[in-house]
Amino acid sequence: MAQKQAVADEPSADYRVGLAASHRGDLGATPMLERALAAALAAGDRCNVALASAALLIESQIRTTFRGFRDHIERLAIARDARFRWRNVDDELLALAGLLIGLLLAAPQDGFIDDCAARVMALLEGDVDANLAFAAGRIMMFYGQPRENHVLMQRTYATLKPRMEDPALAPHRLAHFLMHWTRIARYAKEKRQSAEAAREVRRLAEAHGLRDILYWLAFFDVEQSLPSRDVAYAERALAAAEAFADPARLGDLPRLEFLKTKVATLKGQGDRAVVHAARATGYARELEFPPPPMAVYLVNEAQARLAVGESNAALALMREAAALAPLAFADEVRDMVALIEADVDIAAGDAAGYTKLAQAWAGIRERRFYDTFDGYPAFGARLCAIALAHDIETEFVRSLIEVRDIAPPPGAPESWPWPIRIEALGGFTVFRRGEPLAFEGKAQKKPIELLQMLAALGGRGVAKETL
Repeated sequence: MAQKQAVADEPSADYRVGLAASHRGDLGATPMLERALAAALAAGDRCNVALASAALLIESQIRTTFRGFRDHIERLAIARDARFRWRNVDDELLALAGLLIGLLLAAPQDGFIDDCAARVMALLEGDVDANLAFAAGRIMMFYGQPRENHVLMQRTYATLKPRMEDPALAPHRLAHFLMHWTRIARYAKEKRQSAEAAREVRRLAEAHGLRDILYWLAFFDVEQSLPSRDVAYAERALAAAEAFADPARLGDLPRLEFLKTKVATLKGQGDRAVVHAARATGYARELEFPPPPMAVYLVNEAQARLAVGESNAALALMREAAALAPLAFADEVRDMVALIEADVDIAAGDAAGYTKLAQAWAGIRERRFYDTFDGYPAFGARLCAIALAHDIETEFVRSLIEVRDIAPPPGAPESWPWPIRIEALGGFTVFRRGEPLAFEGKAQKKPIELLQMLAALGGRGVAKETL
């Protein structure tokens, strides 16, 4: 006997009002949706309960307010049933997209996630509301990124790109989608795509006065300033982020402290960085951040504490983060746990630390992972130097140093891949990237003689008059 299909009850339209406000970026969307949820619960309307909860999950993720996520996920249980007949494809997409972002953040090990993502993608490729499509598309990016599923993310972008000119599409919803695409394209080394998307996001934000988008742009500007160590640019971007922050967006509190941590670290203010990092973690705990974003704040504080030599505190934070980090990011955190454990043992004079270090480096080499020390430049340089001094994964360590342009620490071993190395005893030889340079012709004689004299006089603090 065929099983009877569940059929959605007739709706009231309350949740749609809040959803439309969410598309526009209206801060009043959350209370509207909460009132719709309360009304649906009071009426026993399970379909509207599910849809209001789905809309709240999508809005709350953007606003970085995570309280009640698990309750909303439970109310969306009917969305797991493929036999449930929704009134239309828009309702089905809203329910599944809300459930997907809820599971990704609050229950990342849930076995329904992959099936849910597949159903969302199938609906995206059909005829659905433009604003819902871009809200769901952004969530598909969140699904694909930690899984390094670049094909899926590109497919999502390609599916939605023709709809970017849809007059019904709210600028706020489009800007949030493009802002996330900007980061994905940058990580994928697609600089042109990333730059084009960033320009469009800024145009939308400035043209429509989208202060939360302008805040996020300033946030990303701070991040962009870190690799080049541009302190002035970082300080300007931080000031802009503070100007666009809104006390009504509670998620801005931990994010601002996160940014202040990075800028203080950039300026060499280690103790101040620890203060800001601890505040950021405290706010995240108080706001009940779910596992993946909570892991980010724990790692941020661990980085700050590691920079000032608080290795044991950093290790405890990293261990906590390792249990919370999603998928591929968990490997990176576990790498750091292993490296910190090895460093603590070596500093204590325990020879077992070198065995742990060799095991940690072997795992990193097997995955060909070159971003291990992003955010830990001094610690990374020290671990690289120790590895080279003890013939641990020498070839891979040298390649990582060159790829990430890691500066040598004091006392770096001779095997460090110096860009330029000079041997002045038993002859004079200049090496570039490990290869000896051949000097020919009279034109180069004087520069070489000058270099020899500098080397003979110690190489530092030599007055022009002496030369």
